[in-house]
Amino acid sequence: RVGLATIKGLAFGSDRPVAGISTLAALAWEVSERKPSGLPVAALLDARRGDCYAAVYRRDAEVLKPVLAAGVYSAEDLASRLPADCHVVGSGADLYADALDAVADAPGGRVLEPGRSPHARVVGVLGAHALERGEGVLANVLEPDYLRGADAELPREPAGHPRGRS
Repeated sequence: RVGLATIKGLAFGSDRPVAGISTLAALAWEVSERKPSGLPVAALLDARRGDCYAAVYRRDAEVLKPVLAAGVYSAEDLASRLPADCHVVGSGADLYADALDAVADAPGGRVLEPGRSPHARVVGVLGAHALERGEGVLANVLEPDYLRGADAELPREPAGHPRGRS
């Protein structure tokens, strides 16, 4: 959110396009750079309440191709959807390693890449690739892509009682 607000603020005064990059994609790209095994990368972030935000990508040259769409998954559901051989990265990887049969530095199988956060450089690389492919948008159009709605909501006002009046 901070990065998105920053780039929007910097770009509002120009007609230059910007590109939004998901944290899940950035995590997957970073692993694909460090360990170019050709295996898909499952990026998992703790979503609380026993769930994780997850997506699986396969890198093809300068593009990440989705294998499993970004979404909110339970550990059990995700375990059945992940490829048998893949890298598993992110805060959700640590939490759900047992359920996913992920083992650190395992030869084959689901390989655990514990507790990583994406590096800002990776977000820049992915953004540059997206812009080169013509996937940029104007800053006023760029919005965050929330995979789950907010946990907290403002209380609703009773009918006929506008806020601030007694």
